Amino acid sequence: MDMFMNAPWRGNVRELEHVIERLVHLFRSEEATPADLPKNMVLEPQGVTEPQFGDRVIPIRELQRRYASWALQRFSGAKLATYEALGIDSKTLAKWLRSENTSGTN
Repeated sequence: MDMFMNAPWRGNVRELEHVIERLVHLFRSEEATPADLPKNMVLEPQGVTEPQFGDRVIPIRELQRRYASWALQRFSGAKLATYEALGIDSKTLAKWLRSENTSGTN
């Protein structure tokens, strides 16, 4: 129930309705498990961890591209949900997704 209450329902009521219908029709057990839910509903364990950057410095544009791509995957390709979650507009998301290291340095 916590996952339903805390899920980022970016669409409308139909999105919630579809998830519930899917659970009712596809699963015959009395309770749904996190494995039965869409990926964007499953909460990651919360904890303070230090970001892992590796040994090399990566240009900020590459970090933006990787992060935008990762976020887009988390929302199953839903661009509206992705750019809203990132707090950016659709043009910025498109720019981040296509950006490459144009600085000319390695």
